[in-house]
Amino acid sequence: MDSISLQDAARYTGLSPQTLKIQAERGRLEARKVGGVWVTTVDEVLRYVATRRRNASDVVVICQECGRTFTTPSDAVPVSMGVGFPDVLGCPGCGSPSWGVAAVPDAGGQYGHRLEAALRGAIETARETGVGEAAVNDATNAFVRVRVLSGEQWWVEFDVDRDGAFDARDAERLKDHLGTFLGKPTSSSSHPVWRYEFTIGQPAPDRDPVRSGSS
Repeated sequence: MDSISLQDAARYTGLSPQTLKIQAERGRLEARKVGGVWVTTVDEVLRYVATRRRNASDVVVICQECGRTFTTPSDAVPVSMGVGFPDVLGCPGCGSPSWGVAAVPDAGGQYGHRLEAALRGAIETARETGVGEAAVNDATNAFVRVRVLSGEQWWVEFDVDRDGAFDARDAERLKDHLGTFLGKPTSSSSHPVWRYEFTIGQPAPDRDPVRSGSS
């Protein structure tokens, strides 16, 4: 398939250009720079979404016309957008090119797993291996990736994807989550739109909600 910009890829998938650029820089999305601009293909974007689904089980590709879900390029069908335009991948059910990333209802009927559960899982993994990662659609309709490093201090990084929008409340709500599971952050920094970083002193064992099983 023909190359498309990350802006076009974002429009097709519902992901923000910032998210796709980050994933391209980290090698998770197959893309290349042409004249200083990142380009990819719809096929590679959908392949990335399939990988993202394995890492965040509440994320799925859904057709905006008929509601069918699909996750891999082999499921989709090529759709012509007209002479001079690149083909895109469409719904295998109705052929519509209108599809995007959506959250799937969990067992409780809520869309997206709770950020608390993702953070708890990343902390547990970090205790065992030194590094823990998780990614979810949280209850505020943001896609959040969390990375936790355990050492003399905890280091926690959140990437918050709101399709390029910024919510000033994110810094405080993330800090509150950390206060529940690890203790009050001793330092923090934020980069507008998407990244929040926190350093936290190691908690005493009897104050650790993860080990004690409280939530």
